[in-house]
Amino acid sequence: MKGGLRRQLTITVTAVSAVTLLLLVVGFNVALRSSLSADADRLLEARAQAALEGLDVVDGQVSVRESSDSGAPDAQVWIYSGSRNIEKPPVNERINGLANSLATMGDGTIEDAPGDVRLYATPIQEKSASVGTVVAGISLDPYERTAERALVASIILAVLVLILIAIATRLTVNRALRPVARMTADAADWSEHDLDRRFNPGKPNDELTELAATFDQMLDRMAAMVRHERNFSAEVSHELRTPLSSISAEAEVALLRDREAGSYRHSLERISNRSQELSEILETLLSVARAGGVSSLGETCDLDEAVMAAV
Repeated sequence: MKGGLRRQLTITVTAVSAVTLLLLVVGFNVALRSSLSADADRLLEARAQAALEGLDVVDGQVSVRESSDSGAPDAQVWIYSGSRNIEKPPVNERINGLANSLATMGDGTIEDAPGDVRLYATPIQEKSASVGTVVAGISLDPYERTAERALVASIILAVLVLILIAIATRLTVNRALRPVARMTADAADWSEHDLDRRFNPGKPNDELTELAATFDQMLDRMAAMVRHERNFSAEVSHELRTPLSSISAEAEVALLRDREAGSYRHSLERISNRSQELSEILETLLSVARAGGVSSLGETCDLDEAVMAAV
């Protein structure tokens, strides 16, 4: 089918590229989300450490030496002296409940069910004894928005790259196969109209010159077969014309005037002999044709000798 190879190559390269781009997009977004999550954890740890540095601990009692930046909407810090909360940010009861639960555990990380807030707890220690807990929280909305934008952008970029790859592959395949199509058309035309034309690529050094050399060899074989066929036809015409001419001449001589019976008999015997020769020549030619020796007959022996040996 015309264009089948071009289409198959384009589809194959595009499919492989699509799978590769899909893996790259998935890997990039997974790595990005992991990096954003690690950034959020580092920020929580830094926020908790900053809160610890603003605390005083005296006889197991925790007090806030300097006020936390509770006015900032993202500054979510809970401070517990023992199990008693002594400072908390203005957040809803659901987040407060999570902070209280985490403070009871003493340390660790927890997220609310929708995944909008992440809380991190670290103990407050006095002489290696835990006397309270600092819980730091952070909103995950900015990180989620960053991840979603990166996902959309990477998908759009992958689609554009895939389209460019498909177009470039199609153009490249067309350019690469154009000489092959032209050579095929030339070889087909020469095989019908001019068997003496050749590509003459010289010493093959790539696929195209090897193909051209193969076409030249094919045309050489076809030209040799045509020459053998013409030689065979000429030899057949010559060998058949001689006995036919003798038969025709003998019959014309016999019919010129009335003759004696013996003379007619002699003419008929000569006609019969020539007919027998003609029959044997035809049998020989048919045998050669059936054996497929027409093309090689000119290389192995002379057709005249074969016919003369037969008669």
